[in-house]
Amino acid sequence: FIQQSVARKPCHMIQPPVFSISAARAALCTTCMIALAILWLTLMPQALPKSQSLPLDKVAHMAAFTALVLPVAWMAPRHLWLLVPLALGLGGAIELLQPYVGRGREVADFIADAMGVVAGLILGTGLRQLWRPSVTPSKKMPN
Repeated sequence: FIQQSVARKPCHMIQPPVFSISAARAALCTTCMIALAILWLTLMPQALPKSQSLPLDKVAHMAAFTALVLPVAWMAPRHLWLLVPLALGLGGAIELLQPYVGRGREVADFIADAMGVVAGLILGTGLRQLWRPSVTPSKKMPN
């Protein structure tokens, strides 16, 4: 019987499978999930407890919209041209819809949303600058 030789790679050359999801797609999916959570939390009939010393509601709006923009600003900045107007539109739509679910409409909430969008842009850009892959050429040592 004739034995056929099969070219095989040595074990050290076998690479693990690469996941097909990209960083940009993961950032966009994360942003969509955060947007759904924001919609759910802001259109529920209950509000955060009132505090005289700290405006928890405004802090929550700003934190939520920072979290909304941050993944795309960090990992998929080419989509920001679409995300920023959508995020601001989401903030405005929430404020328009809140009176229909027993909550108040406040311009200050929309301003906090916009501040969160700006904070997310700044943080995402900063993270992108910090973890940018190095592209400097390697220097050879002289003999």
